Amino acid sequence: MGVDPQGLPPQIVVWEGDRRKWRSGYWDGRVFNGVDMTGSFLHGFVLNWDNGERCLVYNDNEFKVNGTSSVRFQIGWDGIEREFIWDENVKRWVEIQQGPHNQCEFYNYCGDFGVCDLSVSGSAICRCLQGFEQKDKKNWSSGCKRITPLKGDQKNGNDTQVNNVGDDGFLESICMKLPDFANVVDTKDCEGTCLGNASCTAYAVVVGIGCMIWYGDLVDVQHFERGGIGNTLQIRLAHSDLGKVLVPLDLFPCMVL
Repeated sequence: MGVDPQGLPPQIVVWEGDRRKWRSGYWDGRVFNGVDMTGSFLHGFVLNWDNGERCLVYNDNEFKVNGTSSVRFQIGWDGIEREFIWDENVKRWVEIQQGPHNQCEFYNYCGDFGVCDLSVSGSAICRCLQGFEQKDKKNWSSGCKRITPLKGDQKNGNDTQVNNVGDDGFLESICMKLPDFANVVDTKDCEGTCLGNASCTAYAVVVGIGCMIWYGDLVDVQHFERGGIGNTLQIRLAHSDLGKVLVPLDLFPCMVL
């Protein structure tokens, strides 16, 4: 378990060998935006910069939990990250958080361009992002593929039905765990920057981080049903796929509790 070395913004990752098993989502200066930090987990982490190097530290001198600063983090033999606080009343460590703690928190559970959603009743917690379809009907780990090629990906030819299409656009998806491998771009026009690059597949503007852009596959995406968790992801789609309601929106609510 450690801070992801692959770039900014920082996030905590659990590896199993060289494979990712879990990640916290990105640090926005207040919370890790891929996990629920609205309760007792919201304390302690500070991102420090020292001579241009970043260091994510846990400062239990500034933050108290139930009147105590005794906090312990552990990576178990089972690859589960756990956080404990010391309960003086019962004289023992009490677990207050773990990851992964459900199927959707296992890394990229529904495959590239897939979405994991625990708000769906039954076992069908995987779906494809709108504008995508499942590659292998028997295996979600294969992920999803784009239904209609983006305008920049379409080959030149004499087929007017293919070539004479409108411009690509973006579908807004709320309450999402943002995909892995983000790129932070210093720009005030995040949408225009993404549209200007044929490889850009999504973007998000996040308070505390700024413009985040993804190139290529969208990996390890989750939808949260409870408001206050997750961010808005703008997914790039071909013009013909914009406005199509491929998934009934009421099946995937973002309830504010």
